[in-house]
Amino acid sequence: MNLYLVRHGDALSDTQDSARALSPNGRRELEQLAGALAPHVRATTIVHSGKTRAEQSAEILRAKALTNASVEVQAGLNPNDDVAGMAEALQHESRELVVVGHLPYVSRLASLLTCGDAERTVFAFDTGTCLALERLGTTWCVRWMLDPRLL
Repeated sequence: MNLYLVRHGDALSDTQDSARALSPNGRRELEQLAGALAPHVRATTIVHSGKTRAEQSAEILRAKALTNASVEVQAGLNPNDDVAGMAEALQHESRELVVVGHLPYVSRLASLLTCGDAERTVFAFDTGTCLALERLGTTWCVRWMLDPRLL
């Protein structure tokens, strides 16, 4: 099972937009990421927190890279939500899955899956970054990590 953890693109400040929609730079980040993912990622489902910036990021990924994937809101993906429930659910997941979320959530989930400790910061998720993990049995392995600034 392959899992792709994506931090949403750069968002407007809450003084500019209380919903915190993606900034023009955030849209570019996700479009660049989608272009890089399109030939390689075959996820069937994209889940996001429901926050505007995560939803917009998920929709860009679907439109530009994963046109056959469903996009779904999933509870428990907000910035400070507990990652243990998602980590447990992922042990039984068979779909190729993209999770679009926020800091510190995506960092904590990645650390829990790979190191067994959500409080240990192992991965730096700048906006628009994707971490690809593969579950081999009950172990999660890092396949690659892509920051859109490298594109």
